[in-house]
Amino acid sequence: MNAEFGFEPGITPPEDDERFEGFWEIFIEESQADRPSELAERETLRAHIAEQHGHALDLMDLLWRSAMEAVNWGSEILHEHLEDDPEDDAYAALFTTLTGLAARALLAFNEGSWLLRGGYPQGAFTRVRSLHELYIVARVLWEYGSPESDYPDLVERYLLHQEVFLKGAARDLISTGIPGIDETINTEILDALDSRQRELIGTYGKVFSTSWGWAAPLFPKKTPSFMDLNKLVMPSLNAYYRIASEHLHASSAGLANAGKSDGMGTIGYNGGATIDGLAFPAIFGSTFLLSLVGTIVPIEIHNSETDKDIDTGRHMLGVLARLHREILDAWNGESTEDHSAVNGTDGDSNERG
Repeated sequence: MNAEFGFEPGITPPEDDERFEGFWEIFIEESQADRPSELAERETLRAHIAEQHGHALDLMDLLWRSAMEAVNWGSEILHEHLEDDPEDDAYAALFTTLTGLAARALLAFNEGSWLLRGGYPQGAFTRVRSLHELYIVARVLWEYGSPESDYPDLVERYLLHQEVFLKGAARDLISTGIPGIDETINTEILDALDSRQRELIGTYGKVFSTSWGWAAPLFPKKTPSFMDLNKLVMPSLNAYYRIASEHLHASSAGLANAGKSDGMGTIGYNGGATIDGLAFPAIFGSTFLLSLVGTIVPIEIHNSETDKDIDTGRHMLGVLARLHREILDAWNGESTEDHSAVNGTDGDSNERG
């Protein structure tokens, strides 16, 4: 080895070092001089995204707002028509849980949309991965966890599942060494958390303490994983889940896909915004959101007092499905209907992408 290298992880700035202070002053001066051009470059990129894909992104915003309205309506109408009895209490728990999952999905979708506007498709893909998990969990609970299903306690298992990890989380917090943490999480609290963990494992079995243990009744011969849940609902999505996971974790697969070789042995990595690859997470994110909303918005509900059927949900879901189709058309570069529904114009001056 012809050279010696020195590395110090987590190094702090030198103190009382005149050479460093001089370096720091030059750094700040040059950074301030470069800042206008950096901002101009960023704005140019985002303006390009707005010009090329603004209509599609505006449609995604409209999908998000409409989905939120539909979820709120669905939750309210379902709870209004539940009776005060044990079976309907179980349905109320199911609908409340699905509404919570839908709310988290709405947030993840909105975050993804803004990442796309900024030119961060891989960041958006991580939010799509969250949408994927939320959709699969909602679908499994909706399909297998209703009071009339073979697994009527599945929703309760799901809701209680996080409690089995509280003991470990508390000990992790103590290990941080934060001043006063061992007084806040004292021996009495640790004993209570330990007791609760043993109680849950005693009730639901040892597998309950694993990552997806709440779904153990669906897989009596194995410890369940997310991939197992995914296969119950839509096995074709497994490949996309793996792809999205590469951007979320520090695996070597993610490293390989983050860089491109120049053909001469040097690999360049993109550490900033880009105009490439925006369509894929946009399309998948919109699809997952639409699918999840379908688990909480009833197509039709019967009002026993008026003896009439309420089909508002059918029309709300129809609107979302139409918006979804227009989003796919927009990202695929196909012709869409008049943009004025989104832009609030006659469809001329503000048509984009």
